[in-house]
Amino acid sequence: MTTTDNKILTSAIETYRRYAGQPTLSDIESCRQDSNDEIVHLTPYCSTMDLVKLEDLTYTRSFTYSLKTRQLLFTSNVTPINKNIVRRLASPDGKYVALVTKETKGEQELQYAQIWHDEHLIFGYEVSDSKISPHGKILPKNDYASFFEWSPDSRRLVFTAEEKRKPLKSYFTADKLDEIGEPASVYRENWGEQMEAFETSVVCIFDLDTKKVQLIENQPNDLYIGQSSWTTNPDELIFVAFRLEPYRLGLIYCENRPSVLFKCNWRNNEWKQLTDFDPLCRLFPRHLPKTDNEFVYVQTDIYRAHAQCKRLVLFNTETKQEKILIDRVDNVTYSNADPFRAEWDTQFKGLHMSPPRLGYSSDERYLLLPSYYVVHEMFLNVVDYRTPYRLYVFDLKSLSKKVKDPNDWYLITEHEFKTEEKNRIEWNVDRFFPDNELIPVESVYVHVRDT
Repeated sequence: MTTTDNKILTSAIETYRRYAGQPTLSDIESCRQDSNDEIVHLTPYCSTMDLVKLEDLTYTRSFTYSLKTRQLLFTSNVTPINKNIVRRLASPDGKYVALVTKETKGEQELQYAQIWHDEHLIFGYEVSDSKISPHGKILPKNDYASFFEWSPDSRRLVFTAEEKRKPLKSYFTADKLDEIGEPASVYRENWGEQMEAFETSVVCIFDLDTKKVQLIENQPNDLYIGQSSWTTNPDELIFVAFRLEPYRLGLIYCENRPSVLFKCNWRNNEWKQLTDFDPLCRLFPRHLPKTDNEFVYVQTDIYRAHAQCKRLVLFNTETKQEKILIDRVDNVTYSNADPFRAEWDTQFKGLHMSPPRLGYSSDERYLLLPSYYVVHEMFLNVVDYRTPYRLYVFDLKSLSKKVKDPNDWYLITEHEFKTEEKNRIEWNVDRFFPDNELIPVESVYVHVRDT
């Protein structure tokens, strides 16, 4: 190999190492410290690659940020995440942390659930302990087949787990005959397609007041509960359920499967079916934080394209009425200028992503929805759900302008934005570079000034 070849090879290796080691954001936790929302704690989880061990690594570091002064107050050291952590979630008030870990002992994989308050472990149990745990293994994170969510008041935790069953033990390793569960050779149907760990699903509640874990009973046996959303009533939740029979259709990347919505009172074990199995897929319910009996969800047509354009629907649980806030967009009009160049500034391309869990403005009127169009454009969609069919798109690139251009708001529907309302909305972007990182951390804040 010549010297030139060596230089090229070395350069290629260094380039790969540099970009392979670049972290990517995989998850983030956010909690408030005070009632005025002036102090925010952010805990991002980033993934990177260890080229020595040839494995993926996950680490986290915490940021404390002041919304009032727009300053970063504190940054913690980088903390690697143990691979044995199945679930971890801080409560909305930041006082509690729910943690699920795993470890292997002999033939068994054991799980341990813990609730921490500050530096104190206030509750914990082994999942296989039949005296305390009414469920099997707690399911890992998946957007379609599991959930692990604190209630808005930080007093209860809802999560999905497997059904309680005997561990797999052979005749030769079991101490007693009654310890022998289902034979290991018996097939157990799962969701497949990167979801082999998801077989059964039961919904459980941990009550911080009673320090007890209970199974929500009367769950439909022929359905799989995969998504949830707390309501304004701390005793009620909204669930999304999928069919199990006659066979399971893939869920991951498949937002076109039949699904139904349920409303459940976990104290009374009451399940109320809100919708039927019609030709619609309903996903990602997000309850309005201050309004009873109303939530928004994403709707698509079943058996069409997997990544099809979505509708945003407002649902009333009392009347079961639905209002389409954002309809699907089937086509866009292309200009006669450059090939494959649409009139991006004046056309809305539709929703193609799920709504965030913390997407409502403080006054509950506006909902922020992320979406994507082309690589070089960044947009946020703001929905005023009080008036159906009202949608506006704002170009985030204009945030860097010193003089705001009113044309940076792009109206999608026929309703005009009232001048007094438009002038009350403020957009701010904060950008800082942690340590010597080349890629900045950016936060976008949208709020409405009080008159």
